[in-house]
This record gives sequence, structure tokens and C-alpha cells, in this order.
Amino acid sequence: MSEPKAAPKTGKPATEKPATGKPATEKPATGKPTTEKPATGKPATEKPATEKPTTEKVSKEKVPKEKALTKQEKALAAKVAAEKAQKKRRRTFKQNAASRPVVTVYTIHGRPSKKRINTPHVLLAPIRADIVHWVHKNMSKNARQPYGVKYHNGPKGVVAGHQVRAQSWGTGRAVSRVPRVKGGGTHRAGQGAFANMCRGGRMFAPTKVWRRWHRKINVNQKRYAVSSALAASALPALVMARGHRIQRVQEVPLVVESDFEKIKKTSACKLALEKLKIGPELNRCKSRYKRAGKGKARNRRFRHRVGPLIVYNSNKGIVQAARNIRGVDLCHVNKLNLLKLCPGGHVGRLIVWTEDAFRKLNAIFGTKTRASRIKGGFTVPRPLMTNSDLNRIINSQEVQVVLRSKKVVEKIPRKRNPLKRPRLYAKLNPLFEEEHKELLTKGKEPKKLPRTTELLKPQKKKQRVSITVTPDQRNKMKKYWELVIGESMFKTTERLAAEREAVKSKLAQLEKEKAGLDLLETTTEKANVQPSKETTKEPDSKEKEEDSD
Repeated sequence: MSEPKAAPKTGKPATEKPATGKPATEKPATGKPTTEKPATGKPATEKPATEKPTTEKVSKEKVPKEKALTKQEKALAAKVAAEKAQKKRRRTFKQNAASRPVVTVYTIHGRPSKKRINTPHVLLAPIRADIVHWVHKNMSKNARQPYGVKYHNGPKGVVAGHQVRAQSWGTGRAVSRVPRVKGGGTHRAGQGAFANMCRGGRMFAPTKVWRRWHRKINVNQKRYAVSSALAASALPALVMARGHRIQRVQEVPLVVESDFEKIKKTSACKLALEKLKIGPELNRCKSRYKRAGKGKARNRRFRHRVGPLIVYNSNKGIVQAARNIRGVDLCHVNKLNLLKLCPGGHVGRLIVWTEDAFRKLNAIFGTKTRASRIKGGFTVPRPLMTNSDLNRIINSQEVQVVLRSKKVVEKIPRKRNPLKRPRLYAKLNPLFEEEHKELLTKGKEPKKLPRTTELLKPQKKKQRVSITVTPDQRNKMKKYWELVIGESMFKTTERLAAEREAVKSKLAQLEKEKAGLDLLETTTEKANVQPSKETTKEPDSKEKEEDSD
């Protein structure tokens, strides 16, 4: 059995070689070993039956030779293609500085295991707080229960406030035209009814049950909001900004092994969370406080803070174990709810992932290069800017070189009063500038500088010069002053004394006229003989003395 197997390995016998039209020396030119010839599946006797030209036979022999070469090339091509694909993935999927390329899996006892998981692409999505807030606001409206006043669709309509018969009295009675209760004999008769400003009347704009309570939201918007909320939960800064106590937590996002889903006791779940360094967060949620408003009477009297969210893949007892811990919420990875991921519309909730749930995120939301398998045609949203540091981009040398030079806008200075602003006056008056500097150097500059006029007062006092004029100079210039300036400019002491005496005599004469003494004096003067000059002078002197007194 070994001899016939060896025969085909050696090739064809020498007698058959000339039948192919090829000498034996041409075999090595094909570049094929003899062992590959049986792979053609043709016996040696079949080749002379073709009886084709040597050119065609050479071409036929080349075809299997090329196939054999492609097998070697395929391996090389596969390696090259794998390297190119890997490079392409590296280009498209870039790790941010704030994100972790690999996440550690922790045990139930809070110790890091040897397992490592690549960070899902959803956790690197752009964080759009505006979309999250808008979707959260509209989603929370869908849980409202319709309410309204009692209403009949018949002729009566609104029932509340319309339980009495009332009719307006009309005009002419000096009262308003509001409907009034009919009848008499009671206090209610004649009182206003039906209107919203009346006692016992209906409310303004009665509420209806057919209000537009719910809101429709686009599916892509909801998915975008969920991906943004998940990305925010992977950043420790945003988680701490929301108020969670994660100072002792070793890693965010926090991933626990899948045995965590098998816990069935609340005490065991609490112990596991404390081992994961979430004890301070649970203590923060222990306290509760009263609700403000009417909710106290509607079976929601107390409120408490929101703690961690546990995301699991399969419920093997974890829901029953953790649902009674205050502040702790649970959510299935396939049913991630935005109202739980960001309560109140604020991103950055602390999430405790199980290992299976964390590995499933790429399949649910997809990656940068592959669409989601569960959500039809959904891919993880990409940021519009790979580098969000806009100031650094604008101020970079590459951008500044291309930009046009900055326009110089000439500002028209506002006209200001230099008499109120000493600094402006100091620019105009160089003499005052020195004094202004001295004023500033003497002591601390006051908060509010005084006006320029106040600073110039001591200067004006220095500038006043007292001019002395002698009597000889005054007499010489007297005529000149009277011609040019007038008599009222400069007056001597003698002239002033004469004017005072004339004024006093005139006042005395007026008083005599009022009393009637002037008539008595005239009659006595006519009756008496005219006295001598010496005697006449005496009364004049006495009168002068009286006038002076």
C-alpha cells in the first residue's frame, strides 16, 4: 500500500512527458512541486487526449498554479484586512480623557476581581441636558390623572355653583346685574349666585376632564435622552454634583459581578452595598421630611432623597431584596426609564450595574460602527465637535493666521465738564496738574474727588491783591474818574457824611408834614418880627443838633 501512494508524489513517468508537449526540463519553470499535480484530479493518460496547442496547455497549467498562490495570499490579505479594520476602529472610536477604556468588575464583598470590561460606547455619548430636561418634563405629564368639576353634558352643564335658581334683576335698581337667588324669607334670597366672584358660585374657567393631559415624544429623542443620561452617570464629577456621596467609591461606573442578582435578603443586599462603599449614600437617604402643600393629605405625606439605582439583567431575587431600602430604585437593562435615570430632570445619578447588564449595553444601544440589534436602526449619537474647547480652537495659530485683522473702531469721547472733574482740568491746565499731583501724593486718594472749583478756591484767594491809593493820587484822578466812570464809583468820607445828613433832614421833614408841625412853624414866623441874622442862625444850629440826634 505504501508503494502506490509514493508513485503519484514523484509525478508522471518520463514516457508521458513528451505527450504533453513539454520537455522534462520545463517542470521546475512552473514553480509547482510535484505533489500538487494529483490535486487536478486528472490521470496521466487523459492529457494527450486533449491534443491542444502547447500555448493553451501552458495557460491551463497556470490556472491551478495561481489558485495555489492565492491560498498564501489569502492568509496575508486576511492579516492586512484585520489590521486595517483595527486601525479604522481606533480612528472612529476615541476614548475621552474623562472616560475609562476598561471597567473593573467588583465582587459582592467589595473587592476588585480580575475581570475587565470594555467601556460601552453609550457611556461616551454627548450629554445634552436640554434634551434630557425636555423629554423628562413631557414624560412626567403622561402619568397625570384627569380631574375636573362635576359636569353634565345636558342643558345644565357645570353642576358646581349652579344648585340654586337665580336670575338677574336687570337695570334700574341701583344694583349690579349679577344673577340673584329668587324667593324671600331667608338670608340667601337676593344674594348673588353663579358668578365666580359670588359666594357659593362656580369657579372661574371650570376645569374639564378632556384637557390635553398627555404628550407625545419622538422615539429618537427619548433614546437620545437615555443615552445622554447614561453617559452622565459615568462621570464622577456630575454624579457628585447631583449630591451623591461617592467619595469612598473606588470606581465609577460601578460594576458588580452577576452573583449580586441572586441576593434574596434585604440585610444581605444592604451589606453588599456597604461593602461597595455606598454606605454614606444610604445614610443620606434615611432621613425623610414633610411634603409642602396638599399632598400631605393625599397619602404622600413624606419625602426622601434619591439614592443609587441598581440595573440588573435577570431578577433572581434582587428586586425583592432591594425594593424596601429607602432611596434605592431598580430597573431592568432592557427597560431603562429616563424618570429613574435622572430624577427631576437632573443628570448624573449613581448607578450600580451588574456584570451581565453592563455587557449588554453595546447590544442594546449599538456602537459607533454598528447599529443596535434591539432598537431598530439606532446608533449611538456622536458629538458635533471632537474637541469642545472652543476658545483653544479660535485662539490657535492656525485659525488666527487666516482671520482678517481686527477693525479699529474710533470711539467718540464724551464731552465732560473740566470744572467738575479735576483730572480732566489737570490735562488742560499744566499749572493745576502739579497741584493736583501734590494733592494725591499727600495722602490716600479719596473715593470721590472734590470738584475743580473747590480745589481752585485757595488759588483765587492768593490771586487777590490789595491796591492802596493815596489821597493825592485820588485828587489827581478824580476828574478822570468822574468823566470816564462817573461820580458813583469812588466817594470820599466827606461826601458820604453830607449825603447821610441830607437823608436825615429829608426824613425829619417828612415826619413833620405827617404831624402838621410845618404849618404851625410858617404861621409863627409870619406873626413874629424877622430876627437878626445872628438870632436866625441859632435855631438852625439847634435844628441840626436835633436832626443829628
